[in-house]
Amino acid sequence: MYYPILTQGLKEVIAEEYPDAKPVFKDVDTITDDFEMICYLLWMLDELQKFRLDNPARRGRWIGYVQGRLEALGVLTNKRNRELTSPDVKIYLNPV
Repeated sequence: MYYPILTQGLKEVIAEEYPDAKPVFKDVDTITDDFEMICYLLWMLDELQKFRLDNPARRGRWIGYVQGRLEALGVLTNKRNRELTSPDVKIYLNPV
């Protein structure tokens, strides 16, 4: 799994603010409100786990997009974002 602690943490943060949100794909240009965006971001979190392991840049762009959007929507603070990201980064920098 790609950034498993971060992914789970982001889903939990979303669930606290939007308990009825479910992953839904929608053309991002047609999203009209925050709830639709949250559903789209949940879809992105699920989809990025399906990406090939040899394409870390694409995964990084997607997770960064989700994090940035959640901050912009006020669902996630930058401090909480860093706290969620840090454990996974430590695992990648110091593999067992």
